[in-house]
Formats: sequence, C-alpha cells, structure tokens
Amino acid sequence: MLKSSIKVLSGLSLITAVAIADEVDTELKTHTELSYVNTSGNSYTETLSVKLEFDKSFDEINQVKGKGEGIYSKTESENEITKKIEEDIVANKLYLEAEYIYNLKDSSFFSFVKTDYTDDKFSGYDYRLNIGPGLGYKLPIENDDHSLDLSMSIQYSQHKIDEAKDAESYSSGKTALKYLWNVKQGTKFKQDLSYQTSFDDTENYFVESITGIEIQLTDMLSLGSSYKVNYQNITPQSAVHTDKVFLTSLIIDY
Repeated sequence: MLKSSIKVLSGLSLITAVAIADEVDTELKTHTELSYVNTSGNSYTETLSVKLEFDKSFDEINQVKGKGEGIYSKTESENEITKKIEEDIVANKLYLEAEYIYNLKDSSFFSFVKTDYTDDKFSGYDYRLNIGPGLGYKLPIENDDHSLDLSMSIQYSQHKIDEAKDAESYSSGKTALKYLWNVKQGTKFKQDLSYQTSFDDTENYFVESITGIEIQLTDMLSLGSSYKVNYQNITPQSAVHTDKVFLTSLIIDY
C-alpha cells in the first residue's frame, strides 16, 4: 500500500510540474532518448530504454524541470540439447524526478526543491524516495562553450529493502555536479556526478556518474551514447555494489 502511494505521489509530482509549465506562454524544451536492442540465436535478449525530460522557464527567476526514465530488459537462453527456452529473466527499472528552481536575481546562485523516486528491485531495494531543498551555484565561465553547476541539498530519504516488512526513513545530504561542453557545432559532452550519504550512518552512501556525448543530425534529431554507473556502499541481500549501463540512443529535442 505504501509503495503504491509513493508511486502515485511521484507520478503526480511530475505530471503537476508539466501541467504548471504548460500554463505559461514560454518555450518548453523537451528531450527524449530512445534505445532498443534485440539479439537472437543461442540467447534471446530484448532491451528497451526510454528517457523523457522537460525544462520550462517562467521567467528569469522561476524554472521547472522533470525527468522520467524506464528500462525494460528480458533475457532468455536456449538449452542446446532440448532446444527449449529454459530461462526467462526480466529486469525493469523506473526513475521519476521533479524539480522547482528559483534563480536568484543578478546572481549565479539558485535554490531548488527536488524529489525523485526509484523502483529497481535488482539493486536490492523495493524503492527509494528522496525529497528536499538545496542551494546551487553556476560557475561564471567566460567561455560559452562550457558550463558547470554545483549544488548541495538536505533531503528526507526513505527506502524499503526488498521483502522487508517496513520502510526505513532517514535524513541525508547530497552533493552534485553538472558539466556541459559544446565541443564544436552540433557536438556536446555531458558529465553528471553526485554523492549522497545518510547523516545517521555515513557508511550508507550512493555515488552516481553519467557520462554522455551527443552528435546532432538534424534540427530535432541527434545520436547519443551514455555510460551510467551507480554505486551503493551498503548492499541489501546479495545485490552487487555497482550497476553499469551503456546505451546508444536516438535523441529527439523539440
């Protein structure tokens, strides 16, 4: 029941942010990434990845962002003797994020409130939820080809370990870095890095790194590659510390 309520609240946060953004007559930026892999032969693998982002500025001060990511992966293997499918492994992952940003006037500082929800049983967690305020700083770089944002936030965090009876709540802190390099016309390099740790137990921390490159094909279409690494220092049950995902995607910006 609790998990269903959190899913609904997280989904409503993202939908509400989109609805609010559509009420003002300013440009809405959207970003979509699609990736699909299908193999056959001795093994059958099907992987579908979808990523949706939006960015809406009401004016020079108020801004809303949202993100939704989903990965569906299915693997089957064939017994060489019986020629029958003997395994069926399905992995699903869902991530939702909504953020309100207040850019301080005539300053490189900004404040924000952000919430995110992760549903990924293969990490050992039934779900993970974070919500809280933070403060960020846009480094004043004279060269327009580069941008670097630094942020720190205090969050209310909650997670439920798979098969555990009750959820666990605690306060945590998160530090994040976002770097963008316009390498040349139509080519971008991106690097996101974040570190989150529990205030109650500093051994309970998470590190995420996303490295990507985008090459523009047309006004709306780009080809992108990304490498994502998620590390959790304390792993529930038999889950491994590090998850890695490499994707080549078709990107749609409009």
